[in-house]
Amino acid sequence: MNVRPPRPVSDDFLALQDAYLSRETKNRGIVDGTALTPTADDPRIVLWQGDITRLKTDAIVNAANSALLGCFQPCHSCIDNIIHTCAGIQLRLACHALMTEQGHEEPTGTAKNHPGLQPALPVRAPHRRAHRHWTPDPAAQGPAGSLLHRLSGSGRSK
Repeated sequence: MNVRPPRPVSDDFLALQDAYLSRETKNRGIVDGTALTPTADDPRIVLWQGDITRLKTDAIVNAANSALLGCFQPCHSCIDNIIHTCAGIQLRLACHALMTEQGHEEPTGTAKNHPGLQPALPVRAPHRRAHRHWTPDPAAQGPAGSLLHRLSGSGRSK
């Protein structure tokens, strides 16, 4: 589903897809964001590691491409692909409508809000943020070298 172009679908298909995705979401388990422990420094911030498509919360934010239509590489395990897969076709349709109305790609560093896609995703309002594509320095050695190279500002953006 996550490689499908943004074009209309029937209500029957959406009902079948939503029933399937709702079952899958329930089977993966839902994590209630209000039950998570906030940080000591700021009670508005919660640090949590896991599958954000399981979070029942007001919003999730993910890195997205500037088209905001998700990754079109089949079976790619990037978070954009995972969110589009778990949310269903409506996410790509909603993002396509936003981008069509906007008339241009989303500038790097900016974000778009769109309606939540319950029941497929338990989150109320996903946020899509266009990100820079970073190319690591081939001279960097291993993960630590790549991270240090990126933190130093030496990484190249596309």
